[in-house]
Amino acid sequence: MLNYIRKNIVFRQVLMFVFVVSAGWNSCLLARGESPTNHEDDLTVCAPGVFDSYETMRAELAKLRKAYRPFMRSLPKPLHIREQIPVAGKWRFAYEVEPFGLSVREYVKGRNIPQPKKWYSKDYDDSLWETVDVPEWRYRQFPHSDPKNPRTRKAATSIGWYRTSFSTPTVKKGKRLFLVFQGVDWRAQVWVNGKFVGSHITYYEPFRFDITEFLEKDNILAVRVIDGPGYGEPMAAWGPFPAPESRLSRYTRNNQKEFLLSPTGAYGSAGPQGIAGHGGGGGGLVREVYLESCGEICIAAVFARADLRNNSVRVKVETDVKIDRKASIEVQIIPENFVGQPFLKTSSKKLSAGFGEHEIAVPISGMKLWSCKSPYLYRCRVILKDGGRIIDGRDVLFGCRSFTVTSAEESKKTGDTQGTLYLNGKPIFLRGANTNGLNLWWYWGQDDKIVDCLLMLKLANFNMVRVTQHVNFPEVREYMDRLGIMSEQDQGYGNGRIGRTSPEEWLATARPLARECYNNPGVVILNFGNEVTLNTRIVKKLMDEVLTVDPERIIMPISGLRKTVLPKGYSKNLVRDYHSYEGWYGKSGMVWNLAKKIEKLSDLRPKETITIDGKLIVGEFGAEAMDSYETMKSIFPPQFEVPDSPDVDVLKGYYQVKKDGLKQKVGFYGKVPRNLGEYIEASQNYQALLLAERTTTFRISPEKLSGYIMFYFAEPLPSFWPKAIVSSNLCPKKAYYEMAKVNRPLVPLFQIQKGGRIIEMWVANDLAREFRNCKISWTMESSGKELLAGSKIVDVPASNAILAEKVDLTAVPEETKIVKISLRLTDSSGRELSSYERELWLELWRKEHAVVK
Repeated sequence: MLNYIRKNIVFRQVLMFVFVVSAGWNSCLLARGESPTNHEDDLTVCAPGVFDSYETMRAELAKLRKAYRPFMRSLPKPLHIREQIPVAGKWRFAYEVEPFGLSVREYVKGRNIPQPKKWYSKDYDDSLWETVDVPEWRYRQFPHSDPKNPRTRKAATSIGWYRTSFSTPTVKKGKRLFLVFQGVDWRAQVWVNGKFVGSHITYYEPFRFDITEFLEKDNILAVRVIDGPGYGEPMAAWGPFPAPESRLSRYTRNNQKEFLLSPTGAYGSAGPQGIAGHGGGGGGLVREVYLESCGEICIAAVFARADLRNNSVRVKVETDVKIDRKASIEVQIIPENFVGQPFLKTSSKKLSAGFGEHEIAVPISGMKLWSCKSPYLYRCRVILKDGGRIIDGRDVLFGCRSFTVTSAEESKKTGDTQGTLYLNGKPIFLRGANTNGLNLWWYWGQDDKIVDCLLMLKLANFNMVRVTQHVNFPEVREYMDRLGIMSEQDQGYGNGRIGRTSPEEWLATARPLARECYNNPGVVILNFGNEVTLNTRIVKKLMDEVLTVDPERIIMPISGLRKTVLPKGYSKNLVRDYHSYEGWYGKSGMVWNLAKKIEKLSDLRPKETITIDGKLIVGEFGAEAMDSYETMKSIFPPQFEVPDSPDVDVLKGYYQVKKDGLKQKVGFYGKVPRNLGEYIEASQNYQALLLAERTTTFRISPEKLSGYIMFYFAEPLPSFWPKAIVSSNLCPKKAYYEMAKVNRPLVPLFQIQKGGRIIEMWVANDLAREFRNCKISWTMESSGKELLAGSKIVDVPASNAILAEKVDLTAVPEETKIVKISLRLTDSSGRELSSYERELWLELWRKEHAVVK
């Protein structure tokens, strides 16, 4: 078990990692796949490494754990200056406004927040209120008038109150006491002893109030939590945690078993609620609450950013000062997870009363860059001193890296395509996956599961994640920083159009998210909307708010770009994406229509064309597949009623997977599956097939795309809508192994064209180096008999793809149904650089498609 000491202090975490092999993996259906032994590094060839079973995959995972163990270290001794006192007494809870549902159309208009009841009074009797544990997050959704139509879902809106008592601790003279909240979802209004002390919105930004003047010997704390779209929360499908498929549930710390099995848990008697089951809402005191003592001068925040052009670190220190004082600010740049030289700079400052900002540049030599393969981190330690006496101090972790995008202006000057991405000055192609369960696992103390999940991503050659309509807790973002995973953090806004004006809360999220992610080298993109049409003027305001905090930040205003026209003049900070779901939703656009190079961006979704310059990211694409039967039996709660045998004609996972659906027939090579075991096999085959075809299309189209992010990687909970390629017990489905092969930074690939008459042989290369005089070899066989073979000498360009050869398939007998295609790429000396192999139902690509009519 991976353990670490949590000190939940604003902008400071002290982590102790015990990095061991995880135990307790559940059994699952085994699938075959391959993975490289070397990982993301644009000077490293991905030599073939194979895991063709669950056990060999785990063996490769153990090697990866060992390789990244050094990066999990914290070498500097922790800084202990401030005292923290948890507010850990008995908490009471009651609803002022019981949860109610608004349809998507209704909540666009919103409602006025009522004036608070006098439940904040110190002498108010809350003895009849519910006794609760804090932190907690209460989730609620309402029935749908049409389960098949996501637009009929009703997200919850509510107002709840929390009350507790605490005694004023003894503090030294001249100290102030701050009340600190690590996170409240969504709007918090706070009273101490009946006196209003302040308010705050957004669940992912810690906040604090100076309550020194409000304190008595014994105190009453009252927190009013306003949540939901009816009161203006800019919510999309998810909040801090993945939404369970039930009408009523409650997240509390370390209660996984209770959550899954209790009558009011995620899978309570209400049961799954249909395709739109992820459309509810939730709120509460989602993170820790504590008191923190600090002097009349203290550090409010520290932001550190490396400047690779002049080998320095720019440090911005925000101070909170009670009275005018002179002090010295000492900035230390200390290697965090590697042995190296520390750097120091001290500056004397006159600190004026109130909040202030102070910038200090620290020159450093021998800078180690953060990258996906080598995630070197530094600790920026800021110490305030009065003479030789330490007044206050704060640590933040950061990495030295740059992440940029080619702007329209740069494109005209250099010829580089607008939208090309660069990490540390070298082009990078995003091979990403959506995921949204990491906050939940951290909440339940399953840190080993977080690490294994992220390393499984790397093992499958993914280099980034989109945290789908979530913002990760800082502890989770640090895991990504330490393991070399890039991420797109999502504020999330969607499920309806907002017209010409935007809710105040949505625009107000820009600065908090930019501040929260400023120091994380792994966070490369911020996103604020999902599949929504926004006014250009509003998007411009959002961009300006973000760039005021972080002028270097790359922003994706909307994931799933539709009709919104993005503002001009921001191209050096903009990336754009599109969601491409052919082959998953609906019966049109099946697999045989997907195998083609992207000639124009409208090829991503023919029914909706978009006018846009430069490269695009495919932000979502995929297909669903059921969990293995062994996984169902081992981890599904009783309410899911898994049969005693896979031979039963029951479908457990009933969304787009249909017993007699075309996708099932495609996944079963033309046969019709008849029982649960065969439904599972067919769905997993189809998911692997579609992802292989779609990803291949994207890999060979780097002139149009700067990356892709498949939907999605791992289920956080057992699910009846099984969208991921890894089950909630981290057991891979067949598509995981397929993606591990297609994701290789350097890989030979194939595409069937022209109704099965032609097969194209490609080489995709994401690496920033070319490979000259390489040989791509191929064979096609059926039932152990070789049908064709060939090879071609090619020069593989850097950061591009090349069509090596078109091979005639007309000589392959028409009765041939299933073939195995094997490709091998070698250098001029015969050394294998990469390989790819896949079984193919060739009959599916024949012109008539007779089998699937």
